[in-house]
Amino acid sequence: MRRGAPVFLVVILIIAAYRGYAQGVDASLAADAAAVNAEIRKAEGEDQELSGGLVKSLIFLRLATLRHTLALLDQRSKAGLTRATLRYTIEGRPFVPPSDATAQIAALQEELSENAAKVAKQESEAARYSGGLVQATALVTLAALRQTQAMLDQKRLALKYGLPQFIGFKDFLPSTPVSASVSQPAPVVPSGRVASGQTAQVPELPTDCVKVVFGSYCLGRPLSSLPPSPARKTDDMWVYLEPQATMVTVVEGRVGAVGRLYTPGTWLTYRNVEGDLSEKYGTGKDLSFFPSYADDSSSRETAISLKKGRAVHSWQQQGFTIQLKWESSEHVGLIYFHDELEAKRAGKKKDQY
Repeated sequence: MRRGAPVFLVVILIIAAYRGYAQGVDASLAADAAAVNAEIRKAEGEDQELSGGLVKSLIFLRLATLRHTLALLDQRSKAGLTRATLRYTIEGRPFVPPSDATAQIAALQEELSENAAKVAKQESEAARYSGGLVQATALVTLAALRQTQAMLDQKRLALKYGLPQFIGFKDFLPSTPVSASVSQPAPVVPSGRVASGQTAQVPELPTDCVKVVFGSYCLGRPLSSLPPSPARKTDDMWVYLEPQATMVTVVEGRVGAVGRLYTPGTWLTYRNVEGDLSEKYGTGKDLSFFPSYADDSSSRETAISLKKGRAVHSWQQQGFTIQLKWESSEHVGLIYFHDELEAKRAGKKKDQY
């Protein structure tokens, strides 16, 4: 009995320490969820004040990001309450939080603070005007900055609680569905190989599809070919939020262009995406313009923020064109155009003036 007493005491101390740690995590999780909820209510109020336009669309994307963040936190919270273990997989491979998560969180905290300062400055700028094009431009910039804040915070919380948020540059070209499960991931068949007893087959594209974009969107095909239930739909554009926010331009009832925005709008973001595209499609054509003094990444980012420069790279392919644009400190844009439909859309737009 006397020998067992110390062991019993150690077990009690371990259990107490674990409970204290779990309660600390739960309290932090609840506080973060409450903060996200407050941002959702704020964005919903802004959304109700508008009837349409680009600002409302940006608010819509921000709301979707915030709600997705809240859903991730809610899933993590429920797993903690039931002591369930969540395992995430992507394309059959187990998700493992990065080893440098703490350092990434610290960097994100700094980036969030810098962006929050930009938001405050832009709020003051927008308040100076009562209407017109200048105020409209200021409000669009403000909405984009707030969306950036929501995305950066989602990444911070994902790192903090070990949740998956796959935004690597190599994932820009194919779609990357994520799943959560309590079972072990299925075996992975290495790229370029097929499972035993199976024959590799390359699916044929429909004749009216010149390019499959992001694994789900066929340039040139009718709208009936698109994934069902877009998050937002107008005569000119359909917006999807899964697996990543994607905008589809509609031209004569067909898919005319498909695009995505990536944050933050930095030289590193642009160069990484450009490198991935050049590796797949060749060198392309550089259409960038910068002042003579902008000869490094820092000065080019400054020129972009001052609207005195832009980075544009284009890849002309058979029947479609890829264009990568960096014209804003908020994001980098990647768009795939159906050449024939884009020419028709541009012609109609020109005729309106």
